[in-house]
Amino acid sequence: YNAYQDAPATISADGTITLNGTASEEEKNAQILSKRTGNVKTTVRYAPISACYAHSFDDPQCEINSRGNYKDTLKKWKYICGDNKLFFYGYNAEFYDYVFFFNDMAYMNKQYKLLSDVGVYSVYENTISGNRNGPFMAMKVYLKSKLMWNPDLDVRNLVENFYDNYFKAASPYMKELYDGVRLHFAELSVTLNSNGCYGFNKIGAYYMEPANWPVNLLFQFQKSVDKAMNALKNAGYDQETYEKIYWRIKADEVFMTHWYVNNYSNAFSSEEFDALQKDYKATCDHLGIVGFSH
Repeated sequence: YNAYQDAPATISADGTITLNGTASEEEKNAQILSKRTGNVKTTVRYAPISACYAHSFDDPQCEINSRGNYKDTLKKWKYICGDNKLFFYGYNAEFYDYVFFFNDMAYMNKQYKLLSDVGVYSVYENTISGNRNGPFMAMKVYLKSKLMWNPDLDVRNLVENFYDNYFKAASPYMKELYDGVRLHFAELSVTLNSNGCYGFNKIGAYYMEPANWPVNLLFQFQKSVDKAMNALKNAGYDQETYEKIYWRIKADEVFMTHWYVNNYSNAFSSEEFDALQKDYKATCDHLGIVGFSH
């Protein structure tokens, strides 16, 4: 797997790409001519598992991506593919815990712009992993769908539009939850000296320790969900609209209940914890969440 990530080509400081090897340029170009003209029906799917998926590949502030040189490797593979289709496979998922929020919010705009400029034909990302209804997942699918069509759109405007239309009366409080979680990720990047990086090989060490998500912090997040539920109850929606938004709220609340059940049973009375477990199971069953890790 790892042995075949790099492309058999060299890119110079001025951007010129040449094939590796001792043959003449004419001979080397002849070797890939059939690929360029489409006579060979194979192509390349580039899947750099060691990259950081919290930053775009051309983000100069990302040590992981700068060191891995993934941007130039994309360009080299596109040179080899020519007019044939170059595919991209991204590891935008928390494989250690699918119910944990994978923070690739700062990745989207610049990364999709880069992939478009390079000429990537298709993008597959492990955004939804095994769970289609995990925390903040609906928002991320919406954002990625919009930005893959037009990477120049403003993420902040898209987020506001999503919350206003998806959660309706509960929107301010669900946005409050999202902002709180995002702020904590920013604080963790300083505390853990991670520079915000979120590479597949570093996820557990950087973010998954329970000490980084104390129960009192989760209780603060829970207040936003409770306010959202109250706003929903008082909005006067018909039953169908009410239930639709109710389960949308529950999908994001899983971020907290998953931590409660798996790490903080001692923060609740036995009766409270029993009720919490039942609610957690019922929520997962309703949302179709069937797997929690890779």
